[in-house]
Amino acid sequence: MSDSTGAIVITRLVKRGESGSSQHQPADSLVLDSDQRTSPHFSARTEKGRKLHISLDRGIELDDQDVLLADDGTAISVVAAAEDLLAVRPGEKALDWAAICYQLGNLHRPLRVAGDEILTPRDAQAEMFLNRLGADFSRARRPFIGRKLGAVASHHHHDHHGAHDHDDHHH
Repeated sequence: MSDSTGAIVITRLVKRGESGSSQHQPADSLVLDSDQRTSPHFSARTEKGRKLHISLDRGIELDDQDVLLADDGTAISVVAAAEDLLAVRPGEKALDWAAICYQLGNLHRPLRVAGDEILTPRDAQAEMFLNRLGADFSRARRPFIGRKLGAVASHHHHDHHGAHDHDDHHH
């Protein structure tokens, strides 16, 4: 199905590894950064130039290798784009992992755990902060994928003005 602009409308998703996911052979791929993968509604172009209008259920986050399905059966593979990241290597001590995750989480930074590293988007503030902590980290350009931390972030609250007071909740 396509909309009035000729874009293919995508309303269904098969998560990577879900039963039946292997039956869909993607005809194309859609490269998305981590911010784009968190939005359930957007328009984009695939690698082959197909126009897409994505309209998924609220709260869905796309992962690398998920498959988007159009009503006509067209399957589009999601590919996580390379992004500028900081790769933090806390070592083997659980306390070091906890301290770094806690501190970065307290700054409301998105985190992913990938193997023996914690990934977070790169910026000067985060680099300065990690230097002050004495953390072992490096700059990296790769997809922001891995185990997501902070599932409670979806229940995060702010007052109606968007002000943020750390005294009103715990991290």
